[in-house]
Amino acid sequence: ENAITALMTQDNDLARQGIDGDREGDALDEKVEHACVRILALRQPHADDLRLAVTTIKVANEIERVGDFAKNIAKRAVTMSSLVGVQPLRSIPHLKDLAIEALRRSIDAFIHRDASLAKQVWEDDKPLDVAYTALFRETLSYMLEDSRTITPCTHLLFVAKNLERVGDHATNIAEFAYFLTTGHYLTGDRPKGDLSTAAVPKEE
Repeated sequence: ENAITALMTQDNDLARQGIDGDREGDALDEKVEHACVRILALRQPHADDLRLAVTTIKVANEIERVGDFAKNIAKRAVTMSSLVGVQPLRSIPHLKDLAIEALRRSIDAFIHRDASLAKQVWEDDKPLDVAYTALFRETLSYMLEDSRTITPCTHLLFVAKNLERVGDHATNIAEFAYFLTTGHYLTGDRPKGDLSTAAVPKEE
C-alpha cells in the first residue's frame, strides 16, 4: 500500500520508508522459520501439527517475497518521481487493490483454516491477470506514441509485473491454506488470464 501511494504521490520519504521496512519483513520470516524448525526438532509433530509447521514456513516465505516486491516498487517510485508522468499510471491503483485483496483473503484462509475461501482465492486469480495484460498493452501503445515515455513506462511495466506476482504468491498461500485444512492439494489448472507474453500494441 505504501509503495504504491509513494509512486502515485511522488512521496520519496514514504518510498524510502518502504525500502527500509523490508528488513523487518526479512527478520520476521527468519523468526518464523527458526520457531517452526525448533518445533520440528524438539516435538517431532505428526499429522495436522506437522502440516501446520511446514506450511507456516512456506507461507512466511511467500509473504517475505511480497515484501521484496514492495521494496522494488518503492525503489522505482523514487526513480519515477523525477520522470514525466504517464497515462497508464492511472491503472496501477486498481491492479494494487486486486493484488492486496487476494493476499489478505489468502492469509485469512490460512489463519482460519478456511478451505472454501482458500479455493475461492485460488480460482479468482484471473481478474488480476486480465487487468495486468490490459495495462501491459496500454503501456506498449503509449511508448510507441511518444518515445519520451519509454523510460517511465518501462519502470511502470516492472511495477505492474510486481503486483501481478503478488497475486501469484497469494494463490500459493491459498494452496497451502487448503492443504493445511484438508490434507490434500488443490488439483487441476488454475484459471489464468495473463496474456502479456503475446500482447501487442492496439491498432488505431
